Amino acid sequence: MWKTDDYRSVLREILTDRVKRNPSYSLRAFAGQLGIAPSMLSGVLRGKRNLSVQAAFDVAEKLGLEDDSTQHFCLLVQYAVTKSVSQKEALRDRIVAVQPGIESKDLSLDVFKSMADSDHYATLILLELNDRIDTRTNAIAKRIGISVIEAQSVLERLTRLDLIEVDAQGHYSRISNEYIVSRSQFANQALREFHQSTLAKASESLTTQSPQEKFVGSETMTFDPAKLPEVNAALEECFAKIKTICASGHSQ
Repeated sequence: MWKTDDYRSVLREILTDRVKRNPSYSLRAFAGQLGIAPSMLSGVLRGKRNLSVQAAFDVAEKLGLEDDSTQHFCLLVQYAVTKSVSQKEALRDRIVAVQPGIESKDLSLDVFKSMADSDHYATLILLELNDRIDTRTNAIAKRIGISVIEAQSVLERLTRLDLIEVDAQGHYSRISNEYIVSRSQFANQALREFHQSTLAKASESLTTQSPQEKFVGSETMTFDPAKLPEVNAALEECFAKIKTICASGHSQ
């Protein structure tokens, strides 16, 4: 069950999660599994085309959704393709009945994923420059180095968390300088996944960025474990100084 009223968000979430687990996984592979032409699926994900209600049932079956999730997904598709205002209202009531929590805005999964995936944090940092760079979806995807579909998923989640907003021209900006702090049972797992995601980005940069775009260095040393608090303090001081330097001279 999903905390959204847009079936496209569901498909984007599923595709993005699969790409995260397997970077070679593609939209074409996803389309093949769903039995949909890649051009059709691309159009659906970009909001240019719609699934039919029958296609929604077929997609739900091929995704292996449980009965309640299948019903929810198909109702979302039906809601999207229906033109009648009265029918939309009736469908909305059915969607709420299937997933009552949609009105209460339970964002625990969004919080977890935003903590665990470094692309979310990178997007927030990038949007600090919204007055001097293009912050539409395609531009954000290019700057962060992710697909447009992945960027859409990130931006939708950060919007649901009330951390960013989008204007009529499609430009995103931060509406809060705060970030998510969670003390839930998932916090430690999310932090581990965040660091794994960040290390993967750092590893990738070794071969994709020039020396003018990055700093690379490492040290191997021994020290008394009792000195670890001092080491942590020194590192925190170093990071704080770097953040101050960066904040004083943002450039494109």
